[in-house]
Amino acid sequence: MLVTDRPEVAKMARSLRNQGRDEEDKFLVHHRLGFNYRISDINCALGLSQLERLPEMLEHRTQVVRWYGDGLADLSGQMHAPLSQPGVSVSWFVYVIRLDDRYSSRDRDALQRFLTERGIGCNVYFPCIHLQPFYRDAFGFKEGDFPVTERIAAHTLALPFSSRMSAKEVAKVCETLKDGFFHLPS
Repeated sequence: MLVTDRPEVAKMARSLRNQGRDEEDKFLVHHRLGFNYRISDINCALGLSQLERLPEMLEHRTQVVRWYGDGLADLSGQMHAPLSQPGVSVSWFVYVIRLDDRYSSRDRDALQRFLTERGIGCNVYFPCIHLQPFYRDAFGFKEGDFPVTERIAAHTLALPFSSRMSAKEVAKVCETLKDGFFHLPS
């Protein structure tokens, strides 16, 4: 969904989602490269019904973040939790921790394996966008171009996150992660 108060942006978005056609164009006339991003009526109806549940879903996601914060508090010297600020509303969609700088990307990968082997789904998250094949090929980016971004990306891990997680499930992730840190080579 795109929300804008700029008519020219809205017009361009409508064109791009409709295979590059402008609203005034004849059928099968394309003024620009576009895509078939036209959404069906049924998907619109589902989206509207989900919007009605949005406050409830956001509150539960915020609760999951609180459970993680409580469960991981004693790992504060080993990892950094996502930041949240009083009075700031965050629409949580992922919970990413960052290992302290004393750990390596190999340590992060070992933690990921440890969690996965114990049935905890997690993933390396956020990879550096400038090192994705498209950006390397199109712009010539290479390792070392953004060293801070690369250092941070080498230390991040996304933990399981859903508005349907229970306190018990979050506690299991936290305990398994603590155990994983204990098993890292010193």
